[in-house]
Amino acid sequence: MKKLSIVCLFAAAILFTGLTVLDSHRDSCKALAAAKPAPQWIWLGNPSDSNETIYFRHSFDLASVPESVTVAGSCDNSMRVYINGKKAVSSNEWSTPVRAEIAKSLVKGKNVIAVEAVNSGGPGGLILSLDSWKSRPRGDKKGSPILSTGPAWKASRKSTSGWKVTGFNDSQWKKSTSVAEIGGGPWGGSVNSSTLVNAGAPPKPVQATAPDSLIVAPGFKVELLYSVPKGAEGSWVALTVDPKGRLITSDQYGALYRVTPSPIGKKGETLVERLAGNAGHAHGLLYAFDSLYVVQSEKDRGLYRLRDTNGDGQFDDRKLLRSIRGGGEHGPHAVILGPEGK
Repeated sequence: MKKLSIVCLFAAAILFTGLTVLDSHRDSCKALAAAKPAPQWIWLGNPSDSNETIYFRHSFDLASVPESVTVAGSCDNSMRVYINGKKAVSSNEWSTPVRAEIAKSLVKGKNVIAVEAVNSGGPGGLILSLDSWKSRPRGDKKGSPILSTGPAWKASRKSTSGWKVTGFNDSQWKKSTSVAEIGGGPWGGSVNSSTLVNAGAPPKPVQATAPDSLIVAPGFKVELLYSVPKGAEGSWVALTVDPKGRLITSDQYGALYRVTPSPIGKKGETLVERLAGNAGHAHGLLYAFDSLYVVQSEKDRGLYRLRDTNGDGQFDDRKLLRSIRGGGEHGPHAVILGPEGK
């Protein structure tokens, strides 16, 4: 009986110790999960107008590059995501999260994720999650979180050369504003933990008219530089050329864009940048005398002169030269130089 009692006590001690170990392990798991906060919807303050672009960036270090890493997320209303300066994914439908494989764009050591986010009215928000995978994501499998959007991300209303790559000095950029956690805010019904895990590749954009289907005069050649995603960038109805050979264009019902084409005859990415400010809705554009002249026919109708007074690439000075009563499809359109070039 004494031997039996000793054995029973010994077994009970092992059982009790085992339970204690299990509880400690569970607490460690909870602490580990807490170390990686849930993705948050972020912005820079409150959305200020219907043509607001916010630039986000976040630096991070990798001891090694996993075999598979994806970025998944959404933006209200549209976004372009870059990894170390290389475009990773874009989206123009906030209610459908997108995912892209980015392992080949990552390096051991310092990396940066940069996002050009656009709000076209109403609530504005960006949410992203970077995850590593032992196998390619499928179904309801969850990867290992690397990082996600939160208030530590830097944000600015102006883009500066080099903002998409490592080494850029973002000390003057502000911290992001946390709007809501995933599953919350006005986006919770469409963007939550389940839809983010199951996000797929973005749909292929509709391509513009094929160059070989166009009839041109002898000696001319047509190249397709860019297919405008109507859902994100609208309908471009006016075009002019700036002194650097870049194109300035306007969405009929939205913002101005600056287009930097790839060199003639060479394959390369055409860079498209949404210009800050309230100018746009233009049916006519003219770049002359170090100024951009804009005929706005859909909103705040009139002839405007825009200037970049500080050399940052954005038109910070906007002056109404003449109000225009007519507007719309049958209102004023082109603005051109006179016969004397004035």
